[in-house]
Amino acid sequence: MIFGVGLKKKKRLAGVRRHSGAGGGWRALHWRVALRGAVAAGALLAAAGGAWGFRAHLHRSERHTLKHIEIDSPGPMVTPELLREELGLREGENIFTVCDMARQRHGLSQKLHVAREITMTRVLPDRLVVRVVERTPVAEIHEPKREGAKPAGAGLFTDAEGMLFRGAWPARLPVIKGAEEQAEPGTRLRGLARMAAFLVTTHGDMGLDFQIAEVDVSPAHHFVLRVPNRPTRILFEWDGMDRPDEASAAELRRRLKDDVAPALRAGAAATQIDARFNDFNVTKF
Repeated sequence: MIFGVGLKKKKRLAGVRRHSGAGGGWRALHWRVALRGAVAAGALLAAAGGAWGFRAHLHRSERHTLKHIEIDSPGPMVTPELLREELGLREGENIFTVCDMARQRHGLSQKLHVAREITMTRVLPDRLVVRVVERTPVAEIHEPKREGAKPAGAGLFTDAEGMLFRGAWPARLPVIKGAEEQAEPGTRLRGLARMAAFLVTTHGDMGLDFQIAEVDVSPAHHFVLRVPNRPTRILFEWDGMDRPDEASAAELRRRLKDDVAPALRAGAAATQIDARFNDFNVTKF
């Protein structure tokens, strides 16, 4: 009995020692984690301070004075002179402070809707490269004649995606009529007007033996096409004309080739050709 009591006492003491040792281990671990956190925080602060100091050095460095501005704008609408004026670029200032490139790109895209893509690149130590890719117009939007409504010589155009922009284009393009209420630069065409841009783009890629001079979207459910130097009105629609996808384009190509082109050849003196269905009807007066 005495031996058993002594054994239990030794076990209790060993348990106390083990418990005490575990507690000390957790406290040591806690201090190690805290120390590592403090070291990491100090390293981050030092790095931030170093980065700030390096940035301040660059902003004051004479070596990084802007000496060369290269403007790459191959399109006819956005000239280098226009870009310099809109961006307010000038040599002699620090290349890092002469412009906020993100803000400048955003502001330029809001003013020059003709620009599809704008990139600005610093080439150290002293060169800034500005590149603009213009939208390609596929049709001009008819606008009511209002005094002072638009700059002299600047028409309103749409690209293949229906984006509207102002500019001066040397070539004659098809005119989309009946979309005057949508004539707002920087917006996209909707409804039949959007599909009219799709129509002239698809037609232009086909190389057919007739041109489209005008697309009237005033009717609710079909187009009225006109060709150059002829009084003929062509009433036209196709399956899928509510969506600008590949299936719609394939059907449009088929109808233009198999119906509209033969109808124009057959009705040289026609006043109206009804090609709204999978056939055509020529009316002569």
